[in-house]
Amino acid sequence: MRHNMISLGQRAIQGEYNTVLMAGELRVQDSRIKHLNCAGQVRVTKSTLGRVQCVGELIAEGSGFTRLAVTGEAKLSGICNGDIVEITGSITAEYLESRILSNGTGKKSKNQNQNNSQEQSQKQSQNRDCSWQGVFYAESFENCSDLFLDFEYKFKNIISYAKLFSRSEIECEEFYSFSSLEAEAVNADRILLLTQGEVKVGQLTGETITISRGYQPDQRFKRLPKTRGYKNQNDKITIASIGIMEADHIEVEYVKAGLISGTEVIIGDLCIIDRVEYRGSIKISDKAVVNEVVKL
Repeated sequence: MRHNMISLGQRAIQGEYNTVLMAGELRVQDSRIKHLNCAGQVRVTKSTLGRVQCVGELIAEGSGFTRLAVTGEAKLSGICNGDIVEITGSITAEYLESRILSNGTGKKSKNQNQNNSQEQSQKQSQNRDCSWQGVFYAESFENCSDLFLDFEYKFKNIISYAKLFSRSEIECEEFYSFSSLEAEAVNADRILLLTQGEVKVGQLTGETITISRGYQPDQRFKRLPKTRGYKNQNDKITIASIGIMEADHIEVEYVKAGLISGTEVIIGDLCIIDRVEYRGSIKISDKAVVNEVVKL
């Protein structure tokens, strides 16, 4: 039978609960809980939980979550899964599988909006505390806080709203970057980069590559599993630096690149390209500089 519980201090529970509110230290084993709100340390073992909001430390083993939001630190062992998992802080996972996995929430407090210097200080502090280690599988990964992508993962879609760094190739099916990006390479069927932050990538490879100063979400993007959409920001426009681009369809602006090779190619405003290779058609803006054009 389901029932509600408020826990202060140390407590261990087992069984079925509707709502559990706790502050302190809680141990949960072999349980089913619909709602869990906690501040402090929670240890969950072989349990099924619905909506969980945790501020502090979550330690879980072999458990499942409908929606998990942790602000602080999460340590997951065994096989854990969740429909939506949001981590603001650090996480270590032996194996975590989810439909939507988010790094941070991207939300700002009123005080942060009123004080930009305080916001930058808080972000720097949060980034130092942000560490991801382990194995992660997700249909969609949302990056909402600066992240170094140096862990084992398999993401079908990557949507980045904050700075993303990688020393190796980033690989997925659909890749969207709406902020700064620094990576050795990106390999995806669809690649969309906005020049609203510092963008430096060695190589882009895919079916469709778009680099633009703005983006109006299309139906393909809207259908992706995610917890947030995208609205154009008034951020400072920069020039993206790309070594090589190879794709069937390429449309770029505000880009400096060594080589662009594709079937259908559109070179927009403020591009500086060393060499462009095309198989089908090509359009080059009067405001672009292309040193060499070759039809294959």
